[in-house]
Amino acid sequence: VSPRVILLGGLIVGLVARVLFGLLDDGLWWPDEYYQSLEPAHRLVFGYGWQAWEFVEGARHWTLPGVVAAVMKAADLLGLPYLRVIELTFCAIGAATTYAVFVLARAQGASERAAAIAATVFSLMGLAVFIGPRPMGESLSALPITVAFALLFGAPTRTRMVVAGALLAFAVGLRIQNGLFAVLALPMPLRRPGGRG
Repeated sequence: VSPRVILLGGLIVGLVARVLFGLLDDGLWWPDEYYQSLEPAHRLVFGYGWQAWEFVEGARHWTLPGVVAAVMKAADLLGLPYLRVIELTFCAIGAATTYAVFVLARAQGASERAAAIAATVFSLMGLAVFIGPRPMGESLSALPITVAFALLFGAPTRTRMVVAGALLAFAVGLRIQNGLFAVLALPMPLRRPGGRG
């Protein structure tokens, strides 16, 4: 089987699994699904909604609810059920992350087959499928972090470093814990050939 078939198969099966899980499961896994994303986003879009203390006191950044609010508003303008559109958007982000894993593996020197297998493993990983449709910072921040590191493992041009830095800053806005990735990324361009230019 060719690496492209493996990658495409993993991508499609993972996306379908996320979508089916999102459509069939209306349960709550963690209160943050609502209080840190949907409720503040609803308040931004419609003017009312629960306001968690973290947002009142400024202890949490508005990046995640801002992204969710943008999707919510677009769905509302189109007359679509916004909860389903948000779930499908996050499922698509999971599929994009699968491809980003492939690109990152290739940037690190993995063969096309090994990169396709790595991406497929991520795509079908139980936790990734389970949280895939949920509007949480964990599932959303995986994409910018993976793309940022794929850029940094390639030829370290200024443009790549600026884009990678912006993606990592966005990821930190989603979850402060992602600051660890930003710190680890700082010396990377200097380790690559030509990294000082």
